[in-house]
Amino acid sequence: MPDPIAQEFLDRFDIKLTDIPVVICNATQVLRNPTVREVADALGLNAGFDASQVLDVVVVGAGPAGLAAAVYAASEGLNVLVIEQSAPGGQAGSSSKIEKLLGLSNRTLWQ
Repeated sequence: MPDPIAQEFLDRFDIKLTDIPVVICNATQVLRNPTVREVADALGLNAGFDASQVLDVVVVGAGPAGLAAAVYAASEGLNVLVIEQSAPGGQAGSSSKIEKLLGLSNRTLWQ
């Protein structure tokens, strides 16, 4: 039996089951079966940058180590650019359980 609230939501945006997964941004932009790049573009994560701007740190790879490096560099006030081929998080982005993440105590984040 379909969830009536979910069905109402799908009907509101004229979304068919074949359109799923769907990402809705600001209740105005509906992305049907989007690629990672399309989602990043919609969220403004692929914004261009000024090539004449001097960067303090360029991090290649947005896995857990790259993201940690970027966060710590930015927290020190450095201008940081992170370059990633696919999606932030690396393998951690698809893991169901992460322990001993840098900056946190020995806690499980997802289970």
